[in-house]
Amino acid sequence: MSKRFHAIAIAAGVLALCAVSSLPAMAYSFSTCSQYETYTENGYNLYTDEWGASSGGCLYANSSTNWWYVANYPSSGSGVQAYPDTEISLGNANLSSLSSVTSSFNVSVSGSAPYYDAAYDLWTNGNVDEVMVWEDWNGDGPIASSYNCNQLGVSGCPFATNVSVGDSTYDVFQGNTGHNVVSFLRTSKTTSGSENLLALMNWLASQGKLISQTFSTADFGFEIGDTDGGSGTFTVNSYSLSFSSGSGGGGGGGGTATAITPYMYVNGAWVEESSATVASGATVDLGPQPVSGGSWSWSGPNGYSSTSRQINSIPLNSGTNTYVATYTNTSNIKSTETFTITVTGGGSCTSTAITPYISVNGGSTWSEETSATVSSTSTAVDLGPQPTSGGSWSWSGPNGYSSTSRQINSIPLNSGTNTYVATYTNSSGCKSTETFSITVN
Repeated sequence: MSKRFHAIAIAAGVLALCAVSSLPAMAYSFSTCSQYETYTENGYNLYTDEWGASSGGCLYANSSTNWWYVANYPSSGSGVQAYPDTEISLGNANLSSLSSVTSSFNVSVSGSAPYYDAAYDLWTNGNVDEVMVWEDWNGDGPIASSYNCNQLGVSGCPFATNVSVGDSTYDVFQGNTGHNVVSFLRTSKTTSGSENLLALMNWLASQGKLISQTFSTADFGFEIGDTDGGSGTFTVNSYSLSFSSGSGGGGGGGGTATAITPYMYVNGAWVEESSATVASGATVDLGPQPVSGGSWSWSGPNGYSSTSRQINSIPLNSGTNTYVATYTNTSNIKSTETFTITVTGGGSCTSTAITPYISVNGGSTWSEETSATVSSTSTAVDLGPQPTSGGSWSWSGPNGYSSTSRQINSIPLNSGTNTYVATYTNSSGCKSTETFSITVN
């Protein structure tokens, strides 16, 4: 998966980072002054993530959980320019399947660094939700903060104040930069502490502020922006994250899952991506990493399965093909990565877009949504995607649920997250799918 741009509006100047000419007076096992570089160790991926400058700051590391970033600043510009950070994958786990996601951190900043924040950046599956947790900062606040919500034109910010959840108390803001962004701002800044990240995500879900109910990745690092010159060293003295599933698996009782790095062989070259669009008849290989130290399993269309790490010339149908890789590390902790290959051409077959609709309590009001949160298992929920004619429908859901109706009413619901998948086959025989997630609190 390609590294994402991080969405925070520090109303600051540019960080046109300048490469430092001398190394810091500390030992290190890894260093780079490249704009984009990745260092992987013990399941953590460490990124320079310096998207705002063609050359600049340098990253030094003893490990992916002890590192420092050195930068010099010019005198003018605007916006956040870099997010050196460490990331771990939670394998797109449903919130209801997790029993614990905890983390601890210790950071420090030296030099004259007018604008920065030390923050978590949490993502749900498909990057539809970005949840930030601000620990320490200097300068302006997050998207839709009380500092800049008027200039952004965002109403209702913050939407909650002095919220005690997890390990601290926060003001909570919500905005949008093309995707949903929610920010927890500690009411008291700190450079060291702990976070109950699952408690924060579950609280957001209970408030109806999450679009997706899966926990994809957790990042931690420094968002850096500046004006008026200056220089700084941003240090993560120590950092850790662990998670476990409700059944005792997944997180291995506080162990750490191994991040999967996705690779696809498309059009004659390997690329670090988890999705691609190819023409009919194309050959696609999938070769995620790590290459050793654990075991792999795959699931795919039409009952496809494999226990190889690299799968070659995968079977492809017209439309969207989804393959899921599961890696079990030597601590018996699993992580997953989803690969999506869309095939175009192949005759005149083109899949039909599905428009999702959900109705809660009675069916008189329909919302064009793919997810909803309801208060109990007795709540009536109907799903009625469109188009209404011209093809056929099929459904799959919890506990072996199936249907061939377009609209399914009063669907069976369990506590937690309930996933229903609608498949529409148009008159040309091309299939398209839509996933609905209903969370019962």
